[in-house]
Amino acid sequence: MNTTIRILIDENAGGVIAKELAKMSGINAVFVGDLSDLRGRSDDHVWSYAKKESRIVLSLDSDFSRFNHPVCTHHGIIRFKTRKYDPARVEAFKKFALSGHRVEARQSITYLYDDRFKIETCEGVYENKYE
Repeated sequence: MNTTIRILIDENAGGVIAKELAKMSGINAVFVGDLSDLRGRSDDHVWSYAKKESRIVLSLDSDFSRFNHPVCTHHGIIRFKTRKYDPARVEAFKKFALSGHRVEARQSITYLYDDRFKIETCEGVYENKYE
């Protein structure tokens, strides 16, 4: 099974996060801010691009939720739910990526907190602390 995940990093997640994720193995990340036809565009445009390119959207935006995008109808959403800024968000993502659960982010909605992650899948909800 291929464990590389393809991610589209929303502008609100920021360039710092994009640079750090680009360094990680098993992550194929593209930053919206680096794409001239997406930079500054609406969430709908970002969403369409992610679907067309089979990418998981990584965002802080609450519009990327199960209410607007039901589980198992897309390639995936990862949302930061940490109250801290870039270094803590990068750390939370790294811990999640190394947890052995990153492939479960496909077709799911994953929430990354400071100390844990939660994944909503077609089968139900899975929550675990980072190890």
